[in-house]
Amino acid sequence: MRKVPNDLKRKSKEVWLVIMDDDRKEFSVEGPMTNDDPWNKAVCQAQKQGRQVRSSSASIEKTEEYIKRYWVSQGYKEAQKPIVAPNEWLE
Repeated sequence: MRKVPNDLKRKSKEVWLVIMDDDRKEFSVEGPMTNDDPWNKAVCQAQKQGRQVRSSSASIEKTEEYIKRYWVSQGYKEAQKPIVAPNEWLE
């Protein structure tokens, strides 16, 4: 097996995850996190159930407040609880 050079290895970067509920015009900001896979799976499960939800990551260089102001300017309001949550949170 060939060894992958360090500069080619995937670097774990912290991101904010923004989840939007287009039916309710709400958003939530989760994180920062390095692995958004569980959250994206939860979004996909909600979509399969007919919910109009989506997610987007934002650079950690942006502040949580900046992200919130942006989504409010787009006509969304901040959700009072997470829009979706990873399955392990529900167990």
